[in-house]
Amino acid sequence: MKQGWSERLFILYSVVLSLYLGNVFLDITYLEWTVAILAVPMLLLSFFYATRLFQVLGSIFLTAGSLMFLSAGIPFHYFPLYLISNMNLLAFLSMLPWINSAAYIGRYEKNIKGLMKVNVSHLSDLYPKSVFTSGTLMTFLNLSAVNLSQGILKDSLKRMEKRIRDRFIARSTIRAYALTMIWSPMEIIVGIVVDATGISYLSYLPWLLLISFTVLIIDLQLEKRSFRSIPYKGDGLADRYQAKKDIYLKMLKLMMILGLFLAAVMITSQWFQLSFILAVTLVIFPFSLVWAFFMKKVFLFFKNWIQNLAAENKPLAEFCCPFYFFILFFEES
Repeated sequence: MKQGWSERLFILYSVVLSLYLGNVFLDITYLEWTVAILAVPMLLLSFFYATRLFQVLGSIFLTAGSLMFLSAGIPFHYFPLYLISNMNLLAFLSMLPWINSAAYIGRYEKNIKGLMKVNVSHLSDLYPKSVFTSGTLMTFLNLSAVNLSQGILKDSLKRMEKRIRDRFIARSTIRAYALTMIWSPMEIIVGIVVDATGISYLSYLPWLLLISFTVLIIDLQLEKRSFRSIPYKGDGLADRYQAKKDIYLKMLKLMMILGLFLAAVMITSQWFQLSFILAVTLVIFPFSLVWAFFMKKVFLFFKNWIQNLAAENKPLAEFCCPFYFFILFFEES
């Protein structure tokens, strides 16, 4: 029973977040209070269905927040309004699967395999390639790209000694994630810092990129020395030049897409006077849809998104079933 109700919480979340995003533009007092009141049961239900770890952490933060609220002398009936402050973060997280889906149907992960087999004779040659390709994918896929990259590396290094393979995979993927997330607009911490300080993301970006590339260069030099003496045992390298040319071209396109995404976010933020996180949230879906359109994979875009959500949520699978068959019908047509 508990599992069944938890799988249907997406209905409440969807309603509350939709009302919140609507109120961002309408700015109606009654609608704001409606969102605030609905946020209370949403908080209680989320706490009840959370794992033990999140219940403990949530209890600590709720206790600290309640004490601060009471010490500020604010009337108690204003408490629900303070639950709205994190709605933009929830909306942001709920939209990320759309751009993940667009990046996935582009099959950019295939380029990791191709690039990792080009001109590689030692692990010192493979390390910078794995960091670069993994970091590029992580810009759009976030944590899911870590598992994806680790799986590809594990397959490519299956002939290597387990101790060396595990050390190589852990260092290249985790460090690529850290160096990417320090500046990525998809990283929630970056959005929080931008909104909290009120400074434009473009003002931060050059400094964040400078830090990221400086640490990257140092890391590459250190690790190339560390893995220089270990030969790479791969499956052979066919058509190296053509593969290298095509792969780098597709990676360049992916970086250009990132630039267009940042431009769309900044224009939206300035035009509607929105916070950085809200601008990213509102841009993700239309940008992902346009991206899928230019790849001529719009139906595959929706199909993949529905399949991913339905795989984790049975009631959601039932809800999306008519839409899924509708997409299949037009895809076949």
